[in-house]
Amino acid sequence: MSKVLVIVPFAFDPEGGGMENREAQLNDVALGPDISFDFRGVKAGPALFDSYHDWALADVALFEAGKTAQVAITLAGPTQVRGRLVDAAGAPVPNTPVLAITARASDDDHGSYSYEGTPPTSGADGRFDFEVEAGNYELIVLGGPSSPVTPNRRFTAQSGQTVDLGDVTVGAPAPPP
Repeated sequence: MSKVLVIVPFAFDPEGGGMENREAQLNDVALGPDISFDFRGVKAGPALFDSYHDWALADVALFEAGKTAQVAITLAGPTQVRGRLVDAAGAPVPNTPVLAITARASDDDHGSYSYEGTPPTSGADGRFDFEVEAGNYELIVLGGPSSPVTPNRRFTAQSGQTVDLGDVTVGAPAPPP
């Protein structure tokens, strides 16, 4: 999921309703279900923006709000993804590359993907472990028993958390939706 920080350059009284009015403006715009917005007002700022002094004060207020926002984003961190590749009999599938790609809108949505570097690979015990940023993904197994093709496993990654996909059966038919 994409997250957008909206720094409002006005200091609103928490009980005054100003921030809620700003957030309500999003109801008139269709931006997609996978985008969330975090509205933050500055602690102090100009009321009119009608002088150079007001603009300088606004710059300082926005800079201060941006500094704390950056800290909040940095502290969230990546998501740890782990699991284990197994065959139909439950035996580990070792030395098999896996990738997390951005989830497609539907199974009919085809596309091509590229990956730079060496993809994460399952160990001798079939276990894999890698990091992704927050978002919706599909796990792709790039090898293992070849028939039938392993279905992609969809998952959602949230910042700073761990996603345990458990046993991923390689070469198994797709589970029912």
